[in-house]
Amino acid sequence: MILSEIAGLISSEIESEEITENNSEYIGSFELKSILEIDSTTLSNYLERIPERDSIDIKVSYEHQEDIYLNNSELDDINTFIENLSNHESFKEEKDTLFINVRILKGESNNCKSIYSLDSIAKFWSKTGLINSFKKIQDISQFSKTFRVYDLDKTVRTSEFLFTPFNSLEMAQENNEKHEVLEKRNSSCHFSNSSNLDFTPTDFNLEVKSEFNIFDSLFDNLKSFSSLFFLCNFSKIKGSEYALFRIEGYKNYEEIFNRDNKLTTNNNEFYNIFKWAYTDGSVSDKLDLARNIISLHIVDNSLLNIEDSTLSAIISSHRIYLKENVKQYIEVKNKLSEFIQDSSNKASEIAKSTGTYFKNSIWTLYSFFASIILFRILAKNDGGVLISNEILLFFIGFSSITLLIMRHALGELTEDKLRLKKNYYSMKNRYLDILEVKDLDNILNNDDQHLDDMKFLDNKTKAFRELWGYSLAMLTIIVLLIWLAKM
Repeated sequence: MILSEIAGLISSEIESEEITENNSEYIGSFELKSILEIDSTTLSNYLERIPERDSIDIKVSYEHQEDIYLNNSELDDINTFIENLSNHESFKEEKDTLFINVRILKGESNNCKSIYSLDSIAKFWSKTGLINSFKKIQDISQFSKTFRVYDLDKTVRTSEFLFTPFNSLEMAQENNEKHEVLEKRNSSCHFSNSSNLDFTPTDFNLEVKSEFNIFDSLFDNLKSFSSLFFLCNFSKIKGSEYALFRIEGYKNYEEIFNRDNKLTTNNNEFYNIFKWAYTDGSVSDKLDLARNIISLHIVDNSLLNIEDSTLSAIISSHRIYLKENVKQYIEVKNKLSEFIQDSSNKASEIAKSTGTYFKNSIWTLYSFFASIILFRILAKNDGGVLISNEILLFFIGFSSITLLIMRHALGELTEDKLRLKKNYYSMKNRYLDILEVKDLDNILNNDDQHLDDMKFLDNKTKAFRELWGYSLAMLTIIVLLIWLAKM
């Protein structure tokens, strides 16, 4: 590690060392026996490994002398630093203790931040428990999603973060799915801290392990722990003290997770359930089913400990659930199809009924006057008149009654058409409670059959009106011509 290497340039006899790293600093403290003869060029080359976004401070402390500082990598300052070390060494007593403190202040540039020891920063993130780990990682991720890691020799990524070798130019890509996942969570779960903690389990899912055990283990635990916030009905984090989870299934469970607690479940089980629930289909329905099954597979009465076979049980139950719902869905579709067919049949019956009115009325009128004319011809009345004034008046009265019958019949047709239309849309609104709008429109073929039925009745109304009018007009012309013939 670079701090140890810098300390090794100053002294070959390091009694003890302590190296720590946090979000803003990388610090090494060393207890030394003596000072080596330092080459300024070699020290300069080591300091130049520090990127421009970061700065380094070196402090050498003698027990009975003033401290010596180096605050930059300028060659003149390095020479002065080495000279001061040499002078202090000449006055050092044999039993004097010598300390060196090397501190790198980590800055941020172009959404990138340095990590010098993945193990050390993982220890810092892990310290004081998983609850605080979220906050520490979120604090650093507000400014950086890409991390250049000094002791990493391969690229390690999650959906949110990118950890690369120190000199890499690769950048983290924007996580376009994150907002959608958070919206699904907020519509199906209640997480009290959602306004200030916007993590998702995939933010901690390492696509490739870093092979730094502390780091890999931390991210696995965060992945599993964060999945609970996406599965439980209710959850909240209370400061740095505890997290509360409540799940409501066949059985209801509530769990308080203190910062010293550890997960006992296989790290991937909660995460795999999360992935299944939030991928495809109705998240709400899948979560309801998952909660029911989870509540039956809890071990030792602890929500944080479920059986490894829980996901398999959920998937099996979901298949049964789908089969049952497919059957119900097919029944609903069949009922709708039957309703549409009945509606079409009803439209045909309405048209047929009005047609029967038309045929009976016209046939009665024609038959009556045909029989009168035939009777008059056979009687050979003295005046030779087939249609008298009395018969003409009787015809006018009969025709007027026929017009009233026609108007009544067409009025009934219009009322039946409106009733049919009202029943159709009333049925459609009832099925909106159990079917999605798009699905219902697809089953009903965007109301095409219903609209065709309405058009059919409109055309029939027009046709009956015209035929009734033409038929009555023709009979009236014939009767008038015969009546006028006597004049």
